[in-house]
Amino acid sequence: MPFNARRCHADFVCAGSHKWLLSPEGVGILHCRSDLISKLKLNQYGWHMTATPDNYNETNWQPAADAQRFECGTMNTMGLCALAASSSLILELGIENVARMIADKIDYLIDNIQREHYEIITPLASRQRGGILSFRHRRKSNQELYRSLLKRGVLCAPRAGGVRFSPHFYTSRQDLDQALSSLERLA
Repeated sequence: MPFNARRCHADFVCAGSHKWLLSPEGVGILHCRSDLISKLKLNQYGWHMTATPDNYNETNWQPAADAQRFECGTMNTMGLCALAASSSLILELGIENVARMIADKIDYLIDNIQREHYEIITPLASRQRGGILSFRHRRKSNQELYRSLLKRGVLCAPRAGGVRFSPHFYTSRQDLDQALSSLERLA
């Protein structure tokens, strides 16, 4: 979803890069308002967080003045390359377009889930939801439903008292229809 840290006056924003940012685990994003960087107490120390990380002979090192001061060790280069590539893709598509494509997929699922058999847990108002749709069967257990969907090749997760679908912009209509068809057969 579109988000602007400055516009909402956030002091800190952090995110993992996997899932919605399409990158592997082990890399994340941290935004820290610049006037707060020097006020945070450092609890870890390492070569990369110094003002001169490539000066291995430095004996009186100082932490970097910018957010690099929070990067104490060797970075996950492969993960960062993947995050750079996936971020480029998302920015090329346009975050507003990505958000609209995801919202359209969630709307499609909401409109086509059989309400007589399934209760939608996710708020129905579009301004109250993101790219996750959670629902539960009115009579079957969530674990039973989850396992049955997995056996049919439907990617989902047992969460929040239900089963969760989380289609991304690249999820095809065919995949959504397969999930809906599986739900219909399991009803």
